[in-house]
Amino acid sequence: MDKRYEHKIKESEVLKKWEDAGAFKADPTSGKKPYTIILPPPNASGKMHVGNALMIAIEDLLIRWKRMRGYEALWVPGTDHAGFESQTTYERELKKEGKSRFDYDRNTFYKMMMEFVLNNKSLIEAQIKNMGASVDWSRYTFTLEERSINTVVSTFEKMVKDGLIYRSDYVVNYSFKYGTTFSDAEIV
Repeated sequence: MDKRYEHKIKESEVLKKWEDAGAFKADPTSGKKPYTIILPPPNASGKMHVGNALMIAIEDLLIRWKRMRGYEALWVPGTDHAGFESQTTYERELKKEGKSRFDYDRNTFYKMMMEFVLNNKSLIEAQIKNMGASVDWSRYTFTLEERSINTVVSTFEKMVKDGLIYRSDYVVNYSFKYGTTFSDAEIV
C-alpha cells in the first residue's frame, strides 16, 4: 500500500470503471419506472461556481438514491453557451488587455468568442467529471450544437405560426452600452 493516498488517481480510476460498466446509462426497455433529471446547464462563460457545484451534488444525491430504489434513473448533462453573459465576461477580459470588441471585425470577434466559450465548456465538463457526477455523458448536449440549434429554430418557427411570438409596437429593453435588447426576465 502506498504511504500517501492519491485521491485524484483513485477517483479517476473509480469513475472510469463506473463509466466503462455503463453504470450511469439508463435502459428505456428495462420496464423499471423512469426517473430523469436534466442538468440545468452551467454557463460556458467561466469556471463553475459554488452554486453550480452545490446543485450538481444535490442532483447526484437524488439520481443515485433513485437508482438504489430501483428506478431507471437518467441524468442528462449539458452546457449553455450563455451568449450575452459569455460576451460580457470575454469583453471584460479584452478590456484588461486594453482592447474592445470593436477592435475586431465581426467574424474575427465571433471566432475569438467561440474559442473562449469552447475552452470554458471543456473546463466545465472536466469539473463535473472531477466531482464524480453520475451523468450519462453519451447524452451530453451543448446549446450551440446543430441539433440544439435546429430544435430552437423549429420551436421558434412553430411559436410564430401559432401566434405566440409576433411583432408589435411596444417598448423593448434596449441597452445602449451593449447594443442589444434584453428580455424582461433578464432585467429583473
